[in-house]
Amino acid sequence: MCSICPSDETVVVYLIGFSFFISLLIFLFSRKIRVALISFSVLLNGVFLLGIYSKSDFFYLNNLEWLGYFSLFIWPILNIIFIILYVRRKKD
Repeated sequence: MCSICPSDETVVVYLIGFSFFISLLIFLFSRKIRVALISFSVLLNGVFLLGIYSKSDFFYLNNLEWLGYFSLFIWPILNIIFIILYVRRKKD
């Protein structure tokens, strides 16, 4: 094991923070809270999928395997619904 490599928890926390920072920047530039929330949701889903399916110990040691099923089957559907609702409301 690498002595200077970060742990799985550190990487996941940094990626969550990066997702929050990106969505905050989107909010500051667009001033649209819905766009920022949707982007945060999509980025966070990607972080969880990346962490769980790369066999990160963080999710298995903390008994968060259910998050893998949620982020694979339910969360993308919710994101698609949120995007469709946003686009539909934008047209009106």
